[in-house]
Amino acid sequence: MKNRCQRTIVSNIRKYCSLTPISFKTSIIFSLLFSSLSCSADKSISADFTDGIKLILTTKPFDGKIHQVKRCGKRAIPCYIDGKIFYGGRGKLPKEEIVSLEFVRKGKRLNLDVSSIYNAEITQDNIKKRFNVQKYLGKNTYRVIGYFGVSKNPYVAHWLVKEDGSIRNHLSDYESLNSLMFEVKKDMNISQ
Repeated sequence: MKNRCQRTIVSNIRKYCSLTPISFKTSIIFSLLFSSLSCSADKSISADFTDGIKLILTTKPFDGKIHQVKRCGKRAIPCYIDGKIFYGGRGKLPKEEIVSLEFVRKGKRLNLDVSSIYNAEITQDNIKKRFNVQKYLGKNTYRVIGYFGVSKNPYVAHWLVKEDGSIRNHLSDYESLNSLMFEVKKDMNISQ
């Protein structure tokens, strides 16, 4: 969070200095004031996992004024945010937006794809229950499983993480995941 906020502060200082004839000192004061207000809305929590891995989840209140929300059906329920289907609304606009999910190992930070994920329902108290980090397919490859939303009916994300990058290869609600597994077993004739 600090790095993003620091970048915002530096960007605002440059903007104020180039656009206004006010003194440099005044522009820094304004920039720090406005940047700290925008950064203060973000909330970060973190937890340590296996092999010195840390996950840092940053959220902020959802602001429908800065997103394009498309409504669908007779009841006009929100179905797309910024042109994408989203998870976590349950027929309503979300209250919380995930800003970032950082995977940190040996000082290297990787941002995991959190697009379309809202209303995480993750707190400092439950973060270790809501994320599962495991070694996967080799010594420097991991998988991260995240459970979002209400615990009785979560939606699930799955990422593969290597030293030089990551990919989210699954995002769905729990019911769709069950249905998908059933169909794969049936279509591929897998008995298990």
